[in-house]
Parts: sequence; structure tokens; C-alpha cells
Amino acid sequence: MELPVLVIRGFVLFPGQLANFEVAREISIRAIEEAIAEGEHIFIGIQQNPMAEDPGREGLYSTILLARIMKLFRVPGEQVRVMVEAKERCKLVEVTGQNPFRASALAITPEEDAAQEYDHAMMRLLRESFEEYASLVEVVPETAQKIEGIETLSALTDELASDLALEYGDKVALFTMEDPRERGQRILQLLQREKEILRLKKEIQGSVVQGISKNQKDAYLREQLHVIQEALGEGKHQELKKFQPLLQDERLPPVVREKIEKELHHLSELSIMSPEYSLYAEYLEQIAALPWGVKSEETISIPEVRRKLDEDHQGLQKVKGRVLEYLAVRKISPSASSPILCLVGPPGVGKTSIAASIAEAIGRRYVRISLGGVRDEAEIRGHRKTYIGAMPGRIINGLRLAKTANPLMLLDEIDKMASDLRGDPTAALLEVLDTSLNHEFRDAYIEVPFDLSDVFFIATANSLTNVPRPLLDRMEIIEMESYTPFEKVSIAQRHLLPKLLKRYGLKKTQIKVRDAVYTKIIQGYTREAGVRDLERNLDKICRKALQFLVEQNKNSVTITEKNLETYLGSPIYFGDTALSGNEIGLVNGLAWTSVGGDILRIEACVMGGSGKLEMTGRLGEVMRESAHIAYSYLRSIAEDLGLQETFFKKHDFHLHIPEGAVPKDGPSAGITMAVALISAATKKPVRMDTAMTGELTLQGRVLPIGGLKEKLLAAKQQGIDRVLVPEQNRRQVAKLEPDVTDGMTIQYVSNMDEVTKLAFAEE
Repeated sequence: MELPVLVIRGFVLFPGQLANFEVAREISIRAIEEAIAEGEHIFIGIQQNPMAEDPGREGLYSTILLARIMKLFRVPGEQVRVMVEAKERCKLVEVTGQNPFRASALAITPEEDAAQEYDHAMMRLLRESFEEYASLVEVVPETAQKIEGIETLSALTDELASDLALEYGDKVALFTMEDPRERGQRILQLLQREKEILRLKKEIQGSVVQGISKNQKDAYLREQLHVIQEALGEGKHQELKKFQPLLQDERLPPVVREKIEKELHHLSELSIMSPEYSLYAEYLEQIAALPWGVKSEETISIPEVRRKLDEDHQGLQKVKGRVLEYLAVRKISPSASSPILCLVGPPGVGKTSIAASIAEAIGRRYVRISLGGVRDEAEIRGHRKTYIGAMPGRIINGLRLAKTANPLMLLDEIDKMASDLRGDPTAALLEVLDTSLNHEFRDAYIEVPFDLSDVFFIATANSLTNVPRPLLDRMEIIEMESYTPFEKVSIAQRHLLPKLLKRYGLKKTQIKVRDAVYTKIIQGYTREAGVRDLERNLDKICRKALQFLVEQNKNSVTITEKNLETYLGSPIYFGDTALSGNEIGLVNGLAWTSVGGDILRIEACVMGGSGKLEMTGRLGEVMRESAHIAYSYLRSIAEDLGLQETFFKKHDFHLHIPEGAVPKDGPSAGITMAVALISAATKKPVRMDTAMTGELTLQGRVLPIGGLKEKLLAAKQQGIDRVLVPEQNRRQVAKLEPDVTDGMTIQYVSNMDEVTKLAFAEE
């Protein structure tokens, strides 16, 4: 026979089943309409891919279902609801038509005989297995009665397949099985699987209920135990005995002993089920973990400490000297309080690492507390123990970790703290770092004083700009300057490369680095005050060299200036080289940045105009003010320079500092801008072998500046051997290392007259 085909997806119908479902696809609605017009019979086919919108002629299973349309309902929208009665399986012969599909099929009529012993046995097994299944789940009584009344194996298997809660794939497989005996065997397997799953589910639920009951039982027994202990006069819990040794410790301050006894008594009267019990128990644990009176023995041998510090760190003489001074004081006066130092310097100069080395050298425990990003005062002072999740502050917690009352405590990045609605953490540090107050530091959680006077505090900061003045007053500031190229080379040879070779399991003979290579890396691949980028580049060299040794099966490799680019690529930085001769309107200035010193070439030109001063190069507010001072100074000495009164009314000046994308600020370029403007106005050439730095006043005086060491190093690196420095910086120059000033001519100036005499080329 040939009939329209209704294609379904996502569910399966079996012979003898009544079903109603919604139909939305246009091809399916047309198939229903044609079937009703031709006599209500229709084929129902199952598409193989449920996700496909258009299954195509080849997308149907070869077994289809003959059905009769009983009712058709129109629902809102473009959908219809149809009720069908599934009749029998058919074998698909051919699909014709396109919209809708039409098919010709042959009925599948299995030869069944109800009297056959095999079929009877199979039907009995199926009914018994279904009864066991029904005992584990809720089955509608009508379903069980209906199954009992079925007389053929084919009808029984179809009824069970439609009633059981099987997966979609299992139902499709049962539908496409033409042999009822094969279907029966498969249903027996599926029933057995479902029964096992239901049994396991029941066991799991029973275990959970049993576990809950056990917890309730344990809670009851614990409460009974507490009652028995009270009756016997054993008010304190057994676990509280561990706090008794602490009470007997003679080093425990009386006020702390009194507090612990009070809390122990309070805790002993609480039920173990009380929410307060864990709160007070945790509080006592925290107090017991603190090092009350426990101190590590210091190393007072000054020569030994000096040797250790020099071995671990190159330079940093100011820090080392201060530590040795402290040890000398301790040797004479053991009761002297520990210093509170603040190491200030650019990143990578060894602030954190020198603190760890100091702790090791003097025999103290080392604790690092990172303060970067801390905004809550309670992070320092602790939370009150009544709050949920309350804990001591970072200072007390650091002492707990150190297990001594006299560790070296590093307060790292003290300049990165900030305040908000939760308080100001810098205010909490005032008590910590005040030697007259910190012997009775009270953490909000601990609630009893702890003596911090024996703690050796070292704070670090990149800049003091954001550190409040009251906090600065409590610390001894030690500025850590940039490393010189000579120091960087020494650090790389003595510390960085050996550390990297050890990290990668290499011997000194396997990777050799020529001395000149270090200098080339420092000049061409790094621009920093410290040595972090230098270490990263050496690390990259070691990795690539190790790869070369493995791939080429070599025993050693030597890094030279010629093959350096093979490992690091082309140089990143190409510093300005010293200009030869003399230039008009161009002056070599010196700048101090976060990565060290740099050459600042300032350009000036004069053009027709009305006396305006134009400034470009992303100058900061202070630098703009310096430019205006330089311009005003130029106008004030115009007569001395031989300039007519009308000169400034007819000309404009333009000041420019190259690298316009980089922000620049500070007053130290004052004399440099003044010389550039004077040169442009008078057409006098400026010596290019000379650099200068200094703040300028309207009267032409030259004021001192900072970052002198870094500026001199920058000039030396660029081949400039003559530098003009403010007279008031003479003492700082005298303290510099010889390798900074060797080969340089430093001339001191106190006013602009001296500057112009030295800056301009002789006519």
C-alpha cells in the first residue's frame, strides 16, 4: 500500500499504542491533511537524526508504523495536535514524493502461535520480571492488568516497550526489531538493568538516612557525656588540658595568663554544641601559638655578618653599614631596641633580598608581610573575635609563623597601601613602628598586649610620595640607588649566572659567558635601575644554550658578542650617542627616571611671532613652570645678551623635548632649558660634549637636584665626559663610588653666569 508519511523525532510509538502529540513542521502537517483526505490511514516514520530539520528520503529507519488518525486539533500558531492509533509494523519499500513524503510498505506479520512452549515461557519471564520492576517503582494498576490480559508475545513486548521508562535509543532499537522473541530477550535485559539501578538507588538513599541518624546519635551522646562530666565535677573538657603547659610558662606575661584563665573558665562552662565553643577554642589556639617570650639567639660577630652580607649582595653599603652599627650597639647594650628601617629605591635593586640576607646573617627568623593593595585597617590590627571568620592581623600572624618574638619582619611595599571606608592601614602601622608604643601592641583579635620592641622591622618602598609624614617620622630612611654598570656585571657574574646554572643542573664549564657580553646585555637589552631584566635575559640565554647542547650533542657552549643575538635577538635599546661638535639651540640635559638615569636632549628654536612660548614633549606641570622660569630669566637678561627690546615682541620661542610619547616632569632641567633658549636667541653654539642638570630660579641661581648618581651614569654611558652640576651637590659627588666618576670632568655651578661660561663653545 502507498500512504503519506508523518515523520516524528525524539519519541517512539509502538503497535497498539494510542498517542497524541503536536506537529509543527509544514511537511508533517501536509502529510496529515493528505491522509485525512484519503481515508485517515498514515505511515509514521522515525528519522534517524533527531536534530535534522529535513531528514530527506534516506533519513528514515526502514521499519515504519501504520497508524490511523483519530482526531485533529488546531492549536494557536501554525501547529496542530493529532491523536493517532498505532496499528502494526511495516517494512519500508520505497519513498516517493517530496512535500510530503509518500511511501509504499509491506506489513510485517510474524508467525506466532500462542501455544508454543518457548513463547509461553518468554511471556511468563517477562511478566515476572515486570512484577519485580513494579515492586520497586510506582506502576499504575491499569497497566499491570493490561499486561496480564495480553495473549501474544508480539503484543506483550510492544506494550512493555511503550510502558517502560527507557532511554530513547533503547526504544528505537526495540521498535526496529521485527522478531518478537528478539524483542523479548532485549526487554528482559533492560528490565534487569533497571532493577539493578533501582536497588542501588535505594541502598544509597538508605545509607544517607543512616548517616543522618548516626550524626544525631553522636550529638546526643556528646551532650550526655557533658552532663556526666558535670555530675562528676569534671567541668573542663579533656581537650582543654593542652593549654595548661602554657599557663605554667614563666615567660607568659601576667595579664596574658589572667586572660587565658578567664577564657578557659568560660569555655569549660560552654556546651560543645554551642556556637561560641568553637569561637573561644580558636581564640585560645591563636594565643597559645604566639611566641610569648621566645627569642632566637643573635649573631653579634660584626666581621662574620659583614662577610655574609658582602657575599650575598654587591654594593648596598648604606644598608650594610646601618646593620653593622646596630650590631655594635647590641654588643655594648643588649637591651637596646631594634631599628626600624625603610629601604627606598627603584624596583630590582635588592630591597627585599637584602632583608632576607640580613636576617640570615644576624641569626633571626625572617618573615615577609606584603602590604601592597592593603586597604583595611583590620588587616594590620586584626578583627574583633566576635565577628564571623575573625583572625589576628598580619603582624601577629607573622609572629605566629616566625615562632619567635624577635624576628626580622619585612613590611614589603609600604607605599602601595591605600585607605577607604574600612579605615586607614597606615594609621594602624603608626603604633607598630613607634618604638615608644610597640612594646604594648594590642591586636583587636588577641585583646592582650604583645611586645614588638624586639622585632627588627624593615619596610620597603619604591617612592615616599604616598607614604604619610607621621609614618615616615617613625622610620629611618635609607635610599638605595641604582646599580652602576660595573656592579651589574659583578652581580651577574657572581650571583645571577651561578644561580641559573644551578637551576638548570648545568656546570660552569658547560655555559661560558664572555665579560663583554654582560655589558652588551646591560646596554642593549635592559633599561633598569636593578637587575631583574638582566636576570631574565641570562635565563633566556641559559635555556637556549641548554637546547643547543641537547640538540647538537655538545659538551659546552660559549656566549660571545658575535653570537649574542642568536640567543636574545636584536638589541631593544639604542641609546643616543654623544653628538660631536657644537649645536645651536640643542642642549644635553640629564633626567632621573624609575629605571635609572637618561639623557634628555632639549631643543629650542626662534621664529617670527609675538613673544609666545610653545612647549611640546608631554611636559609635566613642574617642568612647564621651569620652562616659564627659564623664559622669564632670558627676558630679564636680554640687554646683557645684546637683544633689542622689540625682539620678544616679534619672535616666538618653541621648546621641545624628544620622545614626545613619554611623560616628563621635575625641576632639574631648569638650567638646561635656559641654555637652550639663550642659544636659540643669540645663535651661540652649545658644546655637545657637555651635559648639565640643575634647578633654576628667577634670579639665576642654581639649586641642588636629586638622582645625581643615576644621571652621571647615564652621561657616562652615552660618552659624555663633562657634566655641569649644582655647587650644593658637591658633597653627594664626593660620596659616589670611583667607578661612577672616573674619566669624567664634573664642574660645579652656583648661578647661570657660570653655566653660560661653561656651556657655550668658545668663539
